Amino acid sequence: SRVGASSRGAERKAETTLSSAGRTARATPGLAFHRAALYVSAMTTALWTEQDRLAVGWAGLDAPAARVKYGCLKDLRRLSEEAPQLLYADFDKFVRLLDHPNSIFRWNAAHILANLARVDRACKLAPLLGRFLQPVRGPQMIAAANVMQAAAVIAAAQPQLADELAAGILAVSRAKYETEECRNVAIG
Repeated sequence: SRVGASSRGAERKAETTLSSAGRTARATPGLAFHRAALYVSAMTTALWTEQDRLAVGWAGLDAPAARVKYGCLKDLRRLSEEAPQLLYADFDKFVRLLDHPNSIFRWNAAHILANLARVDRACKLAPLLGRFLQPVRGPQMIAAANVMQAAAVIAAAQPQLADELAAGILAVSRAKYETEECRNVAIG
């Protein structure tokens, strides 16, 4: 999809801020933390359009500073709740994040995809349910909990998928987690 002039400007702003934060982090770690915090909080002000937030969010996911990276991920998730139609063009990118090496990215990708279910007119989510629900079987209880919570959002948005989602969630009773207690917690 094409990014508008406003979004290109936001990307340039983000890249400048992110690279500046990286240089500052090497020189003075405390100052870089505060700059990153201000940058992330500024993303959600009225000065940023939804398109700007989307462009900055994607640019920030590669930031070396955790505060920026996770702040951008959090804003993408918030944006998926507020304007899922805006993020739907990036559906496949969020699907790829389900396989990200960082578990926080995987958890948020599940929630973002669940929020996109409301606008999934192309029915892209249905064929992915097996892959989407895979964490329920273990071994990480937190991943399973995030996916089960996201599955409930999908079922509310697309009731025709509720039976398949429910069956995937009920697989928790046969799941293999790190401990038996983890399984009991996941079952509820």
